[in-house]
Amino acid sequence: IGLDETPCLPYMWFPPLAMLRSLLWLTYGAVFGQRCDWTNLETYGFGGVSRSLWYMFGETIAMIPMTFYLEAMFAPSGAARLPFFFPEDLKRWPTQGKSGGGASTAAPAPALVGGRDASESADVRAERVRAEAGGDNQAVRV
Repeated sequence: IGLDETPCLPYMWFPPLAMLRSLLWLTYGAVFGQRCDWTNLETYGFGGVSRSLWYMFGETIAMIPMTFYLEAMFAPSGAARLPFFFPEDLKRWPTQGKSGGGASTAAPAPALVGGRDASESADVRAERVRAEAGGDNQAVRV
């Protein structure tokens, strides 16, 4: 590719591809006996190693807020939020005061353990009874 950065631009925001690009240039240098150290890092591989390191640094900075954003959107607890949830949070933020306001003080609904639910179908009831009874035919032993 040489000095032309254009073919690499779409791929450099995927961290493994930025690392792979650096690794390829380092491998080329090792094959032909060219050292890579602090004195030639900016020019090594037509500057590809240096630029890849800067891309990875930028990706790290960009991924920190993305982690919290994606964790809120794809919450494993089932409380996932819509993609543009933050404008509502920003509107509420000044009125919350110093208490933080995010946590709810209401007690969660109690879980039904070993009880009978009127809406429980016959097959679900049979499976629950079988699982509660235990025995050797259980897939997961606790």
